[in-house]
Amino acid sequence: MTIIRKFFDSPAAMPPMATINAYKDVSNRVIYVRASTADVDRSGEVVVQSGINLANFRRASSPVLLNHSAQQPVARCIDIGLVNGNLEAAFKFPDPGKLPFSDAIFAAVLEGLIGAVSIGFMPVETSPMDKGNAVRGPQRYVKSDLMEISLTPTPCNPAAVVLRTGLNQQGAAKMSADRIRAGIREEITRAKLMREIEIMKLKMGV
Repeated sequence: MTIIRKFFDSPAAMPPMATINAYKDVSNRVIYVRASTADVDRSGEVVVQSGINLANFRRASSPVLLNHSAQQPVARCIDIGLVNGNLEAAFKFPDPGKLPFSDAIFAAVLEGLIGAVSIGFMPVETSPMDKGNAVRGPQRYVKSDLMEISLTPTPCNPAAVVLRTGLNQQGAAKMSADRIRAGIREEITRAKLMREIEIMKLKMGV
C-alpha cells in the first residue's frame, strides 16, 4: 500500500549563515507541534485522530524529516500523543554543530520560515467522504499506522503547525498531564466494560 503524506511538496526557504550561527547558542533545542487534527484538510480528507496507531512509530528511532524526505532527517520525535483530541509532539534537534543541515532547519523554524507539520501514514481502514466516488474520491481515514512525521512549509492540514519553541516547562507539563488523564479515562472505560461483561456472564450462567 502507498504511504499517504499530508503535505504539498515545495522547497523550504533556508536562512542565511549569519542567522543560523545566531541560534547556535540556544541550548534547549526542543519544539512543540500539532502534527495532525480531525479537520477536513485541503485535499478534502479527514484523519481520525483516535485511529492513528503510534506503536510502530515509537518503536522506531522516530526521526523527524523535512518534506518527508528520508534523506533529510533533521530532528528526533521525543514525545507524541493525543492532546485535546489532536496529535501533538515534541521534536528535539541535535546539539549545535553536529549536523549543519539540522542547524539550518532549527534556525528556519525559529525565524518562522518553516512553521508547519505533516504526517505520513499507511491507511488501515477508510470510509469514503464522497459516496459517489468511493474509490478515487477523498477519504476518511478511520484507522491508520503512523510511518513518518515531517516539518514542512506547506501542510495539507492548515491546523498542523509549530506551537512553541524552546523547552517550555509549563507547556511540557500540560502535554504530559493531558496524556496521563487520557490514559486514566481509557483505563476506567476498559474496567467498566470488563465489569459489564462479567455481570452478563453471571446472568447467563457462563
